Amino acid sequence: MLSEMIGPLRQPDEFEVRMIAVVTADGQISHEGTSASLGSALDAELLLALREWADVVLVGAGTVRAEDYGGVGGDDPSPLAVVSSSLDFQASARVFREARVQPLFLTTNDDPSAHHRIEAAGGTVVPCDGDFIDVLRARGFRRIVVEGGPSLYRQVLARGEVDVIHLTIDPSLSLASTAPLLPSDSPDRVALDLEHCVHDDEGCVFLRYRVRN
Repeated sequence: MLSEMIGPLRQPDEFEVRMIAVVTADGQISHEGTSASLGSALDAELLLALREWADVVLVGAGTVRAEDYGGVGGDDPSPLAVVSSSLDFQASARVFREARVQPLFLTTNDDPSAHHRIEAAGGTVVPCDGDFIDVLRARGFRRIVVEGGPSLYRQVLARGEVDVIHLTIDPSLSLASTAPLLPSDSPDRVALDLEHCVHDDEGCVFLRYRVRN
């Protein structure tokens, strides 16, 4: 089932960007501030499989903090590429302590002291004007998985940089949450073609969309 959920892959020397997200049935990405209670065992397997496929995992700083990210696992882990304007991370953060591959920090921040703090903790600062995908491609990364959060999703979708979206719908409603998948200033509409749909025994629905050119 997992291979069918992932679907066809491009050749290793071709560029491909995949976005993965889990939402409640009413479109919220978190419950009590994190997505930890959303999804299922199969959803976790899908996330790990996409991380193994990817050359690099692109994620926003807010998501790293909220979800308390460590490093990417697996036999040959890919680096995390963290988008951060402030570079406000403590050296004790799991993103440094548990990383088996040095994390990258993509930033517009040109403060030398902030750069030194990240590098002293074990990260690599990558100056970036805001086009994160282009910067990663220039560094040789061809297979990119985007894990959020909402602001990062909006930016890569608005630029037309996403090829495939893996969307898991958790069988729940988050009545008190105000954390939608995309912020209100997102592009009006992104057209998608449904490629695959399946559900598991826990009631999660797994959708795979290809972004229409």
